Amino acid sequence: MSNTNGTIEIFSEYKAGLKELSGFSHLYCLYFFDMVKLPVPLQSKPFLDNESRGVFAIRTPFRPNPLGLSILEILKIEENKIHVQNVDLLDKTPILDIKPYVNEFDGINTNKIGSG
Repeated sequence: MSNTNGTIEIFSEYKAGLKELSGFSHLYCLYFFDMVKLPVPLQSKPFLDNESRGVFAIRTPFRPNPLGLSILEILKIEENKIHVQNVDLLDKTPILDIKPYVNEFDGINTNKIGSG
């Protein structure tokens, strides 16, 4: 997990939508990989692996539908800015939506861990 900090800046007209978000520890961030050029390969070698895998079995940004999803830790919210940690996306990446992470609904306890 990354220790990189970042800021999500919400358009001022949506600032009221941030009410009570600070009560959560983490959020889902859905974004658009705007620098990905289509078409993309449907198989590639993931980071830290030597075997080629299908695009839906790895976390590559090079996807047929270039959407990204990250879980970010909320550090603080000031005005229309959400300060977050564990950032794994590039500066100025277009954010499509954010949603609170709710462990009671979103936490999955499993022993099966993928390699991608």
